[in-house]
Amino acid sequence: MVTSPWLVLCLLVAGSAVAGAQTRILIQPAPRPDQTIHVTTTQEFSFSMAGGAAAAEPAEAQMVTRTVLGYTQSNGRFDGQGRMESQLTIDRIEAEQTLNGSAKSPGNLGQLVGRSLTAVFDRAGRLVDITVPQDLQQASGMLKQLLAGAYGALNFLPATTMAIGETATAPSNIPLRLPGSTGTVPYQTRTLTTLRAVETSGRDRIARLEQRIESAPETDQLKVSGAGTIDVNLDRGFVGASATEWAVTGGNPATGSAASAQLPPGHGTIKVTVTATADE
Repeated sequence: MVTSPWLVLCLLVAGSAVAGAQTRILIQPAPRPDQTIHVTTTQEFSFSMAGGAAAAEPAEAQMVTRTVLGYTQSNGRFDGQGRMESQLTIDRIEAEQTLNGSAKSPGNLGQLVGRSLTAVFDRAGRLVDITVPQDLQQASGMLKQLLAGAYGALNFLPATTMAIGETATAPSNIPLRLPGSTGTVPYQTRTLTTLRAVETSGRDRIARLEQRIESAPETDQLKVSGAGTIDVNLDRGFVGASATEWAVTGGNPATGSAASAQLPPGHGTIKVTVTATADE
């Protein structure tokens, strides 16, 4: 049989087009019901604020905290509203805090080990609610903050399919308590997520992502910049590892009371790391 050179060329071109086509994947993890996951998160926060004009005021105020939380997440099943309850049992908790160089006691954290909280997730793995037992209400604020940080990487993942090398930009916001305000307000940011690779670990596909978070262009009160990496287990529906570092710099709100206008500028950093493994 004689094969036409043009036919050979067309087959080569078609084959190259198919080989070069990139598979698009949905990177938001879908939590697996009845799954057990072991999670450890380390969160560090440092903040300093310049002293006021009065001679009696300190030259600079500094606060540094470091907290480690380890827990076991036991998933339930999704209900009719697409919500899934999980029991979070605390395996380990440690905390350190210094204020202007002086250590402050975190209290008796040992009493929290072995205790459980109830978390609610949606089908995209985002944390929807946390219920703390009544007798642990004193530690409720700290526990909710740590868990919100542990699951925070999921909040800004784009709800769309992506190809390797593609970057998705999405508006986002973080709640901040600004000087002179009576409550928290959403601070506008934007998140840029890039899918770097999809690799195989055992039987699971792992999406390797990079994120960059920055202030929205129209925001002038503070400047926020952040960067990090996220490894998403696509087949088991959880974040296996993430590391993010934020920097916050700036001064007072552009508008506000006369009292808030006298507050000095500050700067801070926030570091959050998470590692997780699932039972077979």
